[in-house]
Amino acid sequence: MISPGDARARLLGFLAGRGRVRGLEVFPQAKVDIARSAELDIAGRLRLGSLGHVGRYSPSHARFDPGSRTTVRGQFSVYSGFSLLVGAGAELELGSGFFNHGARIVCGARISIGDKCWFGPEVMLRDDDEHAIAGGTRTAPIVIGNNIWVGARAIILKGVTIGDGAIVAAGAVVAKDVPPRTLVAGVPARVVRKEVSWQ
Repeated sequence: MISPGDARARLLGFLAGRGRVRGLEVFPQAKVDIARSAELDIAGRLRLGSLGHVGRYSPSHARFDPGSRTTVRGQFSVYSGFSLLVGAGAELELGSGFFNHGARIVCGARISIGDKCWFGPEVMLRDDDEHAIAGGTRTAPIVIGNNIWVGARAIILKGVTIGDGAIVAAGAVVAKDVPPRTLVAGVPARVVRKEVSWQ
């Protein structure tokens, strides 16, 4: 049985996608801007601004710029209070899982997230600095494997790969790759435990 809230979210998703995006659900106070040349390929379902466990809807915004491509393979939710930008020509790939409330996601080049990935409240992912330092690069892909847990207010920066089964502690700033099945913590994040299992 479909709840009235889910039915409304499907209708709003249909309208936001101008009828050309299947599997998109948009919940109250979430604004979604999809450029005509942006591609959203949703094999499963993408829920934007859903309530989660917060208890109230908060202003949320998603923007899919011209020439961007977003692929969703499974069931993925981004809870209320989020900000999501998929920049011009950028690629966002989502498997299954969720971002808890208050997520900040900036995809300027490429972000790939695997299956069964859980992100705590107010997590930030950013593959684009929006400026270039002399001798450096402005963007670098973020690749997140499968079965990942990222704690509240963690920040994952450009060029990072997180291996399968890893855990990122709350408040960590991840600027370097995280090996599979490790726990990282701190600023900057460092390995504090190996061979972890959280599921």
